[in-house]
Amino acid sequence: MDSKSEEAEPLLKPKNVEDEGLITSLDVDPTQKSRSPTPKPTPIPVLINDTPVASEIEQVEKELAHSSERFRKPKTLSVTNDTESARIPSQVKTNAKKLVFQNIQAVVLKKKGVRQEILKKIDGVARPGELTFIMGSSGAGKTTLLNILTGRNLKNIETDGDIMINGRNMISNEMKKLSAYVQQDDVFIGTLTVRETLRFAAKLRSPSALGATELDSIVDELLVMMSLKKCENTKVGTMTEKSLSRGERKRLAFACEILTDPPILFCDEPTSGLDSFMSHQVIKALRQLTIEGKTVICTIHQPSTSVYHMADQLILLSQGHVAYAGPAKQVDAFFGRCGYPIPKFVSSPDHFMRVISHKSFETEDDYNKRIEKIVLEHDIMKKEQSTHSTLSSSRREHPETAPFTFPRTWTAQFFFIFQRSSIQLWRERSVLLVKLIQTLIMSIMIGSTYYGLEIDKKSLPSFKGFAFVSVQMMHMLFMMPAMTVFWKDYPVVVREFQANMYSPSAYYLAKTTADSIQYLVFPVIFSGILLGMTSLPYSVVIITNYLIINILLSLNACSVGQSFAAMCGHLATGMTVLPIVCVPLMVFGGFMITYEAIPWYFLPFAWVSWYKYGFEAITIVYFNHNSTISGCESNSSVATLKMSIDSNCTTGIEFIKAQAFEETHLWLDYTVILAVILFWKILGALLFTWRIRRA
Repeated sequence: MDSKSEEAEPLLKPKNVEDEGLITSLDVDPTQKSRSPTPKPTPIPVLINDTPVASEIEQVEKELAHSSERFRKPKTLSVTNDTESARIPSQVKTNAKKLVFQNIQAVVLKKKGVRQEILKKIDGVARPGELTFIMGSSGAGKTTLLNILTGRNLKNIETDGDIMINGRNMISNEMKKLSAYVQQDDVFIGTLTVRETLRFAAKLRSPSALGATELDSIVDELLVMMSLKKCENTKVGTMTEKSLSRGERKRLAFACEILTDPPILFCDEPTSGLDSFMSHQVIKALRQLTIEGKTVICTIHQPSTSVYHMADQLILLSQGHVAYAGPAKQVDAFFGRCGYPIPKFVSSPDHFMRVISHKSFETEDDYNKRIEKIVLEHDIMKKEQSTHSTLSSSRREHPETAPFTFPRTWTAQFFFIFQRSSIQLWRERSVLLVKLIQTLIMSIMIGSTYYGLEIDKKSLPSFKGFAFVSVQMMHMLFMMPAMTVFWKDYPVVVREFQANMYSPSAYYLAKTTADSIQYLVFPVIFSGILLGMTSLPYSVVIITNYLIINILLSLNACSVGQSFAAMCGHLATGMTVLPIVCVPLMVFGGFMITYEAIPWYFLPFAWVSWYKYGFEAITIVYFNHNSTISGCESNSSVATLKMSIDSNCTTGIEFIKAQAFEETHLWLDYTVILAVILFWKILGALLFTWRIRRA
């Protein structure tokens, strides 16, 4: 396919010539045109509990027990016959999945114990090789039903009912392995390109490691399938930096989800925000997937005539009830039977959406009577049809628990997320530049304040200020910015976790590790400028230890900020709560009051204060090897000694002890600071994992 044809035809051409007729169906009377691209036997417009074949149940269980995360492989499809079996090529029949759901109920738990019933005993069926629309007015429960079927986004919702695939009861973890879910809001990492987004998804969704050639082959296939080849090197974009169009983002979402070739695909409002032509193209892409034998279910609000004609099955929801469930081409006859025939020159979706929607001028009683009449008529139709079918409740119950596993190991997840996070960090160079300028300005200002500082009698009080600023600036400069590291990507993380791509702990640790790279550099710049502007002793041991202490304190500040962000769940809340913890620890860190003077009931704050251990370590580094301090010799007069920080400041060791520190505690200080970093990292990972899993 050349480039011109790709631009003219954004999505794959349908393999059945009758599908082409759908493109020009806008100007045709919907009552006079076939609504199915291929003729096939008319299914019964109600839920049928077909007796499950033992081999089908065993196939589902085998896929769940082994590798249900199959990777996409090219298929040679042939649709030549008019029979229903021709819609599902023989090479994909074994992967066909029939979805049946019964008595689905949902109750939203609101504040003060208020319970609102959203869905009331919903039944439905979605067959392989068919496109099923779930329609209804706003608030009818379409998205809630889809969330229940996929087992996602069910916070504060009580659910009940049976969900079966090929006769086997399913739970949410199992459904995630056999299906993909394209949600209404398309969320991506805006700084990545289309190709990079697909490559990342391919790496984490493949059950085994992929070579570069195989990975590129899979990505290229998806780019061509979804007509994204021309924008493969374009950044996805964000809310503030526009790049991809809405249709391209939607097709990218499809590409990411069908990467593993799932037998069942759920889509929530795939045409939302698109014009009529682009809506047609998106649904046409879904239609193409049904030709491959997939079961495709999507919610849709009010489709155009051309889009509506592509549906095989239709489920209409109103006030939490099923108003109609059956073939799309039989809905006109059903509404005529209910006493609401379609007027001339009015499209079917427009008509029945008017019928099941609440009008502003009618009373609540009138609306309820109309819906009750439709629901009652549908129940009568179900009973009539059920007498002509063989019903069976035979099915195998699902196990009580199912392991929640990811395709790749935790180490592989960490590595790939670290790679992506590093790319993000590099492409946000403007933020890095701002942090660099901030570091330069603050270090030059502080260096000017302590310009020419020496280790002598007059400078001992100033040295305490120097040590205090060194410790405090590592927190002031880096703690608050570190809180924002993952919250801008929070919706993406929730979506990718629900898609079974990676563990929240792997993301948290990889993301924070990549972000911490800059906090290995900025402390060195800050410390280098300060040391260059002072006249403190220069030696490899002193400078190395001073740099290491500042780097560890900056990493600790980042870990604390990130952990509080995960704990509070909201950036503004975290920034408000964090000072409540940090300020008391800073006060009892030895800057404003010596360790010996701290009241006993405040001693626990000093024991856990990383400020104290940082201050002690810097003091030990500079005074541990000083045999004498200039101006504090032992033959000085009492009056002269009183001018110093303490009357026993004749040596560096004595100065250290005057601060209630011990010269042998340097390695203890390092150990405590490292332990504090580890504590906040683990706590942050646990809190972030808990928050993502309950999202």
